[in-house]
Amino acid sequence: MFEDVGDAQRSSWVVPFVAQQLLAGLGPLLLLGVVAKFFGNYQQAGAQDVAVIYVIIAAVSFSLGYGVARAVPRSVVTGRWIWVAPVCLLLAALADELWMNARVPYGQHAFRRTMAELFCPSTVSGYVEMTLFTIPAWSCLCYVLGVMTTKRKNART
Repeated sequence: MFEDVGDAQRSSWVVPFVAQQLLAGLGPLLLLGVVAKFFGNYQQAGAQDVAVIYVIIAAVSFSLGYGVARAVPRSVVTGRWIWVAPVCLLLAALADELWMNARVPYGQHAFRRTMAELFCPSTVSGYVEMTLFTIPAWSCLCYVLGVMTTKRKNART
């Protein structure tokens, strides 16, 4: 993969990758904090409000990915891999929640309770998990979709 690339180009992917990771993962979280400050505490939101949060984050992240890839075309190479770390953290949190919920007497509902806590929580600790694991993973996945859409449009023209 890197046979035809010089040493300077080989190490130049780190800074754009880290910058995009921070932009895609933390940017929508900051937006969520601003929205929560002006429109109330999202930790008291119902399922419909949580769905709106996911839609807003998807739109913002997709737009960021699309805009960054259009402004800096070289970012497409590193931008399509930024989903890996947040999704691995989400999978680790999912495994941990499944392990914890399987040990308490929920029986066959452990998976359903785990998914609810990570994606549409009803407790404060669930909102912390959603904010730390689910939203960054969702944000980075939507960012990558924006980056990949730009790549396809650039390939057609």
